Amino acid sequence: MFSTIHLRDSITGMKEKRRMNIRKKKLLKSLQRRVPDDKDASNLVKRLQKYEEEYFRFICHPIPPTNNPAEQTIRKVILIAK
Repeated sequence: MFSTIHLRDSITGMKEKRRMNIRKKKLLKSLQRRVPDDKDASNLVKRLQKYEEEYFRFICHPIPPTNNPAEQTIRKVILIAK
């Protein structure tokens, strides 16, 4: 998935979406076939399957996966308030 993200500037939007969907489906399919014995890992697999759209949203849409830009925007205001 990350190799496709790094190619964003050199491939078309539709090609990128198609590649990402293929990789996402392969990942979820492999997790279904080999569910780990570990309880925490098993719970993570279940959450990925249940909330797949939420987990993979940042991959299909060019939004940052963190809230750092928002935090940086209000940082000066917070520092002045202190």
